[in-house]
Amino acid sequence: MRASVGAARPGRPQLPRARGHLSGTVISWLRTGAGPAAERFYDEHVEADAVHEQVVRTEVVEGLLKDEPDLEPDVAFGIGATTQPL
Repeated sequence: MRASVGAARPGRPQLPRARGHLSGTVISWLRTGAGPAAERFYDEHVEADAVHEQVVRTEVVEGLLKDEPDLEPDVAFGIGATTQPL
């Protein structure tokens, strides 16, 4: 249970567009007729996900470890168990 704090993150990470290229997600949306609004939606949510990740890291995880430093190994385990290399 304690390691689950390290696993706390806002959903599946989204990748920003590399050098202006469309992601596979946006390309599939455009193919199905979603239109330019799909691009804006994706870009907005990539940015929001990055902000949410920082909030979890700074307000939840850091706060917990400040209050209960003995949980650091459990939190580190949770982070390692749920982080996939890119």
